Amino acid sequence: MTNKAHKITPLTVCRGFLLLLAVSALLIMAGETRLYSATPMQSVTENEIKAAYLYRFLLFLSNPRRTPENDTAFRIAVIGDEEFPRLFEAVSGKPVGQSPRTLDVVALTEWEHKDLLDNNDILYIPAADAAKTGRIIEMLNDAAVLTVSDADNFLETGGMIQFVQRGQNIGWAINRAAVRKAGIELSAQLYRNALWVTPGN
Repeated sequence: MTNKAHKITPLTVCRGFLLLLAVSALLIMAGETRLYSATPMQSVTENEIKAAYLYRFLLFLSNPRRTPENDTAFRIAVIGDEEFPRLFEAVSGKPVGQSPRTLDVVALTEWEHKDLLDNNDILYIPAADAAKTGRIIEMLNDAAVLTVSDADNFLETGGMIQFVQRGQNIGWAINRAAVRKAGIELSAQLYRNALWVTPGN
């Protein structure tokens, strides 16, 4: 079967998105209150905010199975939506933070092969494809891939991070048990500034 993972290469520098990345870093690291972990949606789109958070999550996770020694790129895969990865054009192919690993963002329109799911640091499942969540989580079978979605009840289906909109703000909630089961470590800042965290062993 043809691998339909469509690679998105950098085309232009989007100053607005780069600024949003800087703001999102401050919001994730803020130790004030949970309100400060949610981003006001004023001059940017909802998807831009979510893309910025996905990028920043890379800097706040530790995956012993994917290191600079065995992988040269951070990989974010988006299920179904071929337009969403284009939001990363300003930073795609460039080093992430202080890491030598560069950013690779792909859209997965076909994902029936487990290798297409496993070979990622973050797997984003848009709400439009929420019906596929159960099958995807089952196929991953606790692989060390951080699963993220904006779908309702994502954590209850075994997902790890769920974007949550409250009024004009977007924050996140975390399924601690699912994260630990996959062997992934998230920083204290992500847990502390989450809107809520489900219990974990």
